[in-house]
Amino acid sequence: MNSGARRGASRRRATVTPLSLRAGVAVSTMLLATTAAKAEEVTLDRSARWYIAAEATQLTDSAVNPGNRILQLPRWTLLSELRPDVRVSVADLTLVARPRFGVDTSVVHTQGLEQSSRTAFYGYLNEVFATLRVNDWLQITYGIQNYEWGPALTLNPSNAIVQRPLIQNFLTLIPGRPMGRVNLSIGRNFSGVLLVETRPSHATDQAYERPKALAKFEYSNPEQANYVGFVVGAAEHDYSWIGEYANLQLREFSLYADARHTLGSDNWYPTSDPRAGFVQSESDSKRVYTLAVVGWRWSMPRLVDLRLEFLHNGAGYSETQETQALATMAAQRYSPVSVDHYFNGVPDMRGRHYAFAVLRMPDIGPQDHFTIMLRYLLSMTDQSSAVYFDGQWDATDFLELHLSLTQNIGPVPRQFTDTVRRSATVGARLSW
Repeated sequence: MNSGARRGASRRRATVTPLSLRAGVAVSTMLLATTAAKAEEVTLDRSARWYIAAEATQLTDSAVNPGNRILQLPRWTLLSELRPDVRVSVADLTLVARPRFGVDTSVVHTQGLEQSSRTAFYGYLNEVFATLRVNDWLQITYGIQNYEWGPALTLNPSNAIVQRPLIQNFLTLIPGRPMGRVNLSIGRNFSGVLLVETRPSHATDQAYERPKALAKFEYSNPEQANYVGFVVGAAEHDYSWIGEYANLQLREFSLYADARHTLGSDNWYPTSDPRAGFVQSESDSKRVYTLAVVGWRWSMPRLVDLRLEFLHNGAGYSETQETQALATMAAQRYSPVSVDHYFNGVPDMRGRHYAFAVLRMPDIGPQDHFTIMLRYLLSMTDQSSAVYFDGQWDATDFLELHLSLTQNIGPVPRQFTDTVRRSATVGARLSW
């Protein structure tokens, strides 16, 4: 979920891997070859965003992380990150590179130990890919990239490859994945997408993830307001899934849904014997598990955007399993493996049922320079919840100021209170 152990995923660091370099060399070679073959004009578009932020977090002293001795989560974090965006186009070929460079410093308070600080410098290619427009109905893309769809704000279940964070703020960055992509356009109403991961991805913390592939087919009206899509996919030597998504718009109202159905589950579950640890007890199951979100939206441009969403994760923990999971970690003396399986063993949502509400009000205040968003997420499995406030001030044409507040509600430990009670982030984004 969005517990403190997983909060860093939205701005996860990485190094420049051999895969990143090979992808960059491949797309650069394609560009040079095309340039040599055609005396076409080369177009260069470039922009950049610089993020500066400070975050303060109040941790909970729970059985999951007593005295912060297990997870050693930061109490304070300072971040500075540069996100360039470079696009080179020649004829029907486009090269895109989105590297990331930054430094962050964190201060960790651990009961019984001295205060410690960590500073890390990093640089990596979050996205680097080439797109070839073959003709009006065929486009081919290869490299490290992101590709999303779906009408919901929280989840995109039918897309099991690129998984967005459940809760995002202005710092959120979705890691790219090494993929090949083919886009088809058939007339004005039909489209298709083929996505193939070329190798295991380091974009998530789940080391046991396998490369996946999917095919997506969509029908939409010419205005793109109403659409329905179907997805089929599979992981290498592992599970397969089918999915569907749809959006129906009626003036300023819309109804939407997005779902994925999988035979069995690779999630890690506790057993009745805590000493046995976490096991993948459903990996060979013939049971169909569904991950789904259904929602309602009322949107009036420049005035208000209101959403209500309900989320279901059939492969999530029940209340009994949540209790068993806590007992299992204790029996395993909070070993790194057991802690990882508890926080990351159910990738999408740890519980089974959630309710989500969001109110966004853009262009308010003096000169319409302010935007506020209030979100509420409730776990109907254990009745814990979280409130999120985000404020944005467009101070100038190139400077935005941001404030993000989080308050987790419920007894300890629960899904939203097992590591973090509240947090505050202030920051700025400069664009040019």
